[in-house]
Amino acid sequence: MTLPCVIGMYWEPALEQSLDLSPPPARLGWGYFIDFDGTLVDFAPTPGGVTVSEDLRALLHAVHGAVQGALAIVSGRPLADLDCFIALPHLPMAGQHGLEWRDAFGCVSRIPRLSLSPHIVQAARQWSADRPGTLVEVKDFSVALHVRLVPALMSDALEIGRQLVASDPSRLMLQPGSFVVEIRCRGGHKGDIVDRLLRDRPFLGRRPIFIGDDLTDEHGFAAASRAGGFGILVGGERETSARHRLAGPAAVKAWLRPLAEGTA
Repeated sequence: MTLPCVIGMYWEPALEQSLDLSPPPARLGWGYFIDFDGTLVDFAPTPGGVTVSEDLRALLHAVHGAVQGALAIVSGRPLADLDCFIALPHLPMAGQHGLEWRDAFGCVSRIPRLSLSPHIVQAARQWSADRPGTLVEVKDFSVALHVRLVPALMSDALEIGRQLVASDPSRLMLQPGSFVVEIRCRGGHKGDIVDRLLRDRPFLGRRPIFIGDDLTDEHGFAAASRAGGFGILVGGERETSARHRLAGPAAVKAWLRPLAEGTA
């Protein structure tokens, strides 16, 4: 499978040509970095429509305790949204693809001096207003064009995304995902979060495992691999730097469950 050329703007993976659908059993001594949408929860037609069950919250809470805190959620969503959905404020988390994060001690940090120009947001909203079924999601450091309800407009979203990035290429970058195109500030990615958290307890000295489904997770896979761990791709096969694959969110939860049950 050939990935869109725009991916080269922010990702140059060392590709693995085959994926093992049976990753090794999860271990208590590893550190876990896990994406949210499409990895822990199934996609919904709109970003606000995802469902987080009490069973998932209980699983994450139990795994977090079992691995002595070495479990982090790493997502493109803002931290505030993650906290609303997951409701486990003691979990380390990274939001907006690594531009903001909360460490294991509860300290929240953000990449400084980043802002999204109002004209970018206005242009994105006008684009969406002219295309029924699309949705604009405005975040602190990015604006996302969602086309899940009208996937045929993905190429159109990529084109307007390229145009907006070209208006300020030193500050902006294009980040395509699963039926979404983000125009976001430069300054960090999910791999940076892995590197940062591995420098301190409780992740220090642990083998990192990054689990994610989207193109935006490739930096996380690569960072985990550099540090002696590996990535697990969730969903269908594609070119990736992950080493293993799980079929979907249900398989991810089943893979983690032995940690929670004390059978790992």
